Amino acid sequence: MNLQKLFFVVLLIFVSGCVHGAQTTSGGDLGSGLIGTDKGIIFEMSGLPPAISSSQAFELEVSATNAGSYSVNSEDVRVSLSNSKSFDFLLNEDFQQIVSGENGLTNNNILLKSLDTDVLGDSALFLFEELSYKTKPTQDVQVPLTVDTCYYYNTVASVNVCVAKDTSSEICSSREAKTVVNQGAPVKVSGFEQISSLGNSNIITSNIRIDVATVGDGKFESYSTGNPDKTLSCTHPSDDVRLNTVRLKSIKIGSQETITGENIVDICGTDLINLDEAGKGSVNCNGVTLYSQYSDSIGDFEERMVITLDYLNSDSITGNLNVLAL
Repeated sequence: MNLQKLFFVVLLIFVSGCVHGAQTTSGGDLGSGLIGTDKGIIFEMSGLPPAISSSQAFELEVSATNAGSYSVNSEDVRVSLSNSKSFDFLLNEDFQQIVSGENGLTNNNILLKSLDTDVLGDSALFLFEELSYKTKPTQDVQVPLTVDTCYYYNTVASVNVCVAKDTSSEICSSREAKTVVNQGAPVKVSGFEQISSLGNSNIITSNIRIDVATVGDGKFESYSTGNPDKTLSCTHPSDDVRLNTVRLKSIKIGSQETITGENIVDICGTDLINLDEAGKGSVNCNGVTLYSQYSDSIGDFEERMVITLDYLNSDSITGNLNVLAL
């Protein structure tokens, strides 16, 4: 290998290491996320024996793998036995899991996001130990073993908006549907329409419409707080959580200050997007500040808007356990 090739290989390794090391738990570093997937956390059950007696104990493993573009923090993922009253079992804590309630476990580590369709993100392994069926059947029976799953996740999408003092701009259109780029997540910003652009002195504002759609399995829940620092939680549920909703967590336009919390409520009327039976919803936001230092010398231009949604996703997985009457 000549020196030029050796230098290229070393440089490639260095760059790859920097990209991997740059992952954060924010999930919002647009450009480094996975695009084109509709996955979040994937759960799988393993360890079910082909058949057991009522007193025979076994270990049940549930894996949670991050297949999307948002890195989840510790205690953002929870699994629990749904029909726990039918079984005896033990829950222990280790470097991967924390006991959560009487029948649940949550992740003890950050699960970094996926950066490639062929390379999934981090996984956590949850273990239910010494699991056994309480009832001694009089004949062989098949018992469902159901694990409820829940995780907190973010969707990050970007769109180019037109910054113009009116809708007659020749540089860009401020009155049309725009193309949206979504990072990997089970909820998408399915559509975006810029309705207007208006200049008042040096401030350019716009009316917009954001459409969302669920593309993954499970139920989606959120709640309106007007406070983006009050995060949704599977391990510490709130009575305010509403089913079939996602939250408009933030809007970021170029170098402008991020719009969050009560400011979202002020311009959009709510930060909560209701989903219909098809998993679709929308919200209109009026008077969104696109740019606050406009001048004729700068002129009209396009700027990137980054939209972040957050939500809880809950579902269940079931395996069949054959219990023998011995």
